[in-house]
Amino acid sequence: TTTSTSLSATTPTTPATTPASSTTNTNSNEELELPPTNKDEFITTELNWRNHPALPETYHLPSLTVPSRHVHTLLSSGAGNNKKGKGGGEVIDFSPFLASHNEEMFQNVHPRIKLVRNIPDDFRGDDDFMEEDGGGGGRKAILLDPETVFATMPSPTDTTTPPPPTPTNNESNNPPQHLTKLQSHFNGINDTTTISHLASLHALPGPTISITLDYKRQTIGRILSKVLPKEALPPPTGFEQNGHVVHMNLRSHHLPYKHLIGSILLDRLSPNVQTIVNKVGQVSGQYRTFDMELLSTSKPSTVITLHEAGIRLTFDLRNVYWCTRLSGERARVLEEMEAGQIVADAFCGVGAVCILAAKAGCRVLANDLNPDAVRYCRTNAKVNGVSLVRKNNVVGEGLERVEEEDGSEQGTKGHTTGVGGFDVGCGDAFDFLQNLGTTAPSLPHHVLMNYPPDSASFLGALRWWPCSRLLDEDTIPLVHLYIFARDDEDDGEQRNIDRDQTGVIDSTTNDNDKEKPLSPLRNATEVAIDMVADGLIPEGGAIEKSRHREKFLNSLGCNVRAREVRDVAPGKAVIYVSFRVTADLIRTMQGDFAEG
Repeated sequence: TTTSTSLSATTPTTPATTPASSTTNTNSNEELELPPTNKDEFITTELNWRNHPALPETYHLPSLTVPSRHVHTLLSSGAGNNKKGKGGGEVIDFSPFLASHNEEMFQNVHPRIKLVRNIPDDFRGDDDFMEEDGGGGGRKAILLDPETVFATMPSPTDTTTPPPPTPTNNESNNPPQHLTKLQSHFNGINDTTTISHLASLHALPGPTISITLDYKRQTIGRILSKVLPKEALPPPTGFEQNGHVVHMNLRSHHLPYKHLIGSILLDRLSPNVQTIVNKVGQVSGQYRTFDMELLSTSKPSTVITLHEAGIRLTFDLRNVYWCTRLSGERARVLEEMEAGQIVADAFCGVGAVCILAAKAGCRVLANDLNPDAVRYCRTNAKVNGVSLVRKNNVVGEGLERVEEEDGSEQGTKGHTTGVGGFDVGCGDAFDFLQNLGTTAPSLPHHVLMNYPPDSASFLGALRWWPCSRLLDEDTIPLVHLYIFARDDEDDGEQRNIDRDQTGVIDSTTNDNDKEKPLSPLRNATEVAIDMVADGLIPEGGAIEKSRHREKFLNSLGCNVRAREVRDVAPGKAVIYVSFRVTADLIRTMQGDFAEG
């Protein structure tokens, strides 16, 4: 129910694998027949695009006829070269010569073309030919790839069918008249072993068979390339599907034709997709939502229901943040959690990670600033069989009540706790993080902070955690944080370093006349670690800002780990950073450097 898909290789039920070609740039081995209407004069709209003269595609394919009893042998010979058959003989790989081998033509055609065809009546000749070679059952035609079976392509308008073979009862393993006909007709098959193998199966050149593909068998990208005007090309390259809604990011040159594009997608993706929307502007605001415009719909609603990792989630795409592409990342983080542990999520959204953690036996404390997200999180928890805690042991002050759709309040003010429960509150993430270490009965084992635009700025809340709790309790919280970062640009003025913690400057060097060396350029992952370090222990005043601070954090027992999650824009990536919240880290944040 949640997919991110390439339009250039999408059919209604076939996954994307290879780009599709426009009919205006077809291969030399195919002849595309268009209706007599001039496609350049056709004015395309969202109502009439199905009648566009360029949409139907007709191909004239050569064929090979074989007795019916040998069809399976020939088609199954794609197992590879030089393999032994049942009788110990060599099995020939004939797959490169089949029409299905031509990926640009047929890879994404759905339903796939049938390689085995009945021989047309006008080719059958007399009954003796159909009974040829004995065995009964007559003969079948197998469609071939003209690009591989012909060394010299026939004229695009030449659809001449080879004459029917002379009937024979020759039962030899390699009928000579068959071998001669195959060699002369299929001049692109140069391997004598393959030709001899075909002759041993009593194969003969067959008729040219025409197949026509209407738009319903073509990829969306292929359709768009035909019906959109030149100024709208190249067509959109992909979309994201959430439940019954497809979300697009159309470029400026697509916008005049947005409703046409929406109509095509709705037609090809129905009935699973019922609404096509276009993203307007960027993800922004404190709730990280975006404006959208409706392009085409059979169900004008953006409230979706989808499934992920066995749970069911319902929410309104207009009012909450959701990212399908992070499903794998959510699964990876969940692998680090164990039953009985306490999981705190400062930016829980509609509750995907929290609900999965609760169902795995974790105790969950969740928070989000968006009241719509909190409402959906609580509803989703109930739907998935997760018990909500409603006690008066308040974790944090200043957190608002959120009303259910029926008007009832969702628990008490703020966050409540309880053994083995699921508690969701609506409030500022800074207060939520601060209260985890001050008023919560137990420290959490895991703290999730999935707010890439500004997650590091909330780390200062940890400064309020008493060091005594970290010393007295067995739990050392592990923070899982996501943040946007870019590689360093080669700007020498910004690369001066001040300390020897990176290992670049020799601390014993006192030669002030020497030019201070520059720190190495950081990749996005190293930049993200420094952003986290600055959020925990800012460097202010006259102190020159340092870089490569991972070593410094690890000296405080943080055990920093980081990796790139995904690209979100050229040069910009989401980076995952995890670290331990230790007593030494908290003391340093509080400015207390005393031992003990």
